[in-house]
Amino acid sequence: MTADQDYKLLGEAPCELYYTHGDMVKELPICAKSLGGNGKVPIEAAMYMNEGKVVAVTFQAHPEYATSDLGFKGTFQPILKSMEEREDITAEERIKATQDAEATLGRVKKQSVNAVIMAGTQLGWFP
Repeated sequence: MTADQDYKLLGEAPCELYYTHGDMVKELPICAKSLGGNGKVPIEAAMYMNEGKVVAVTFQAHPEYATSDLGFKGTFQPILKSMEEREDITAEERIKATQDAEATLGRVKKQSVNAVIMAGTQLGWFP
């Protein structure tokens, strides 16, 4: 995810997160600002405002997939398998996605936790 120029949730560097669906936000309401995106998913995260105050931060990604064995092995991998069974992806795509995810897990885990902390900070949950 590349940061939006006006609303940088995660700074200048791209942020890698895991995705497992084909639906996406195409347009935001007037009270929301994009926090970044890429060529395939133009709005990967958004911040929703009410009277100048952040009231919600959303992600198209699933930061929870990279936070524990339960997230990665207990959720991410079974979802990929289910996507294969529904023929949304091929067995080859599932295997490649799993290998890519395993290879990037450490980096994505750190970025996922940072994304959630930054969202919580924007919402006033943390000092």
